[in-house]
Amino acid sequence: MRTQSRPSPPPPDSASDADVASPPSVDDLVPLFDRALADATSESSSRQVGALNACIDRMTRTEDPERLAPVLHALLAKDGVNRLVDEEGVPVGIAATRALLALSYPHPLEISPERLETLRQFDDFIVPPAPSGKLFFVLAVAALFQGMFVLVSHDGPSFEGLSVDVLAGMDPASLPPPTFWARVKEGFGPFWRVVKPAVPWIQFIASALGYLFAVAIADTARERLLARRGFVVLGFLGLAAGFLLPLRGSQPLGTFASAIGALLVAHNLPKPIDRRIA
Repeated sequence: MRTQSRPSPPPPDSASDADVASPPSVDDLVPLFDRALADATSESSSRQVGALNACIDRMTRTEDPERLAPVLHALLAKDGVNRLVDEEGVPVGIAATRALLALSYPHPLEISPERLETLRQFDDFIVPPAPSGKLFFVLAVAALFQGMFVLVSHDGPSFEGLSVDVLAGMDPASLPPPTFWARVKEGFGPFWRVVKPAVPWIQFIASALGYLFAVAIADTARERLLARRGFVVLGFLGLAAGFLLPLRGSQPLGTFASAIGALLVAHNLPKPIDRRIA
């Protein structure tokens, strides 16, 4: 009598396939963030951030809040948490803040007011990315022009506070007393001599710091508006310095070039877009 052989069971999946199929745990959130931050310049960065945000959203419904909340706070304390965005433009910091708000009491009360304000602004406004290349080009051209004008400028002899009659050789005692405006200009003479060489450096350093703030830090509506206003103020102060300070030679042209560059940066830095009326 022949016995019918049973079909052999299919081979089990490999361990690597099982690891791929298994969802990440709470302890994997920080390593996933670090991996996405290391690949921030790659094309797959937004997909990695999207997977991380999806995991955060899922864990608010499946994980123990007492175990998840400390990990979310650790994510919010990391640098770059507001710069890593998914394919829909949602930063990791916004996803983590929303997750904390979705947890049970008392975890929503642990969120700082700054994070709540950032979430409110994100829900109300869209902050377009800063065109870093265009802004850098504008400031670099302005700095080159300013440096060129400073190098070619030259100072002649200073005759501040001296009238035409004094320069002609007349006795100062026989001349009428100086006017109030002449005395004011003479009193500010030492101040101008100190400020004059510092004006180009002040403009250059302020423009560089403003660029770093606008590109690397200003990722909320309030910070973007602050960056725009800062460049506007820097531009008008530069124009005022070019007109008011007793600069000679070509240095005022360099001051104007830096001021115009700051105003162009303010113009090219996108404004926040109100979601409610967009």
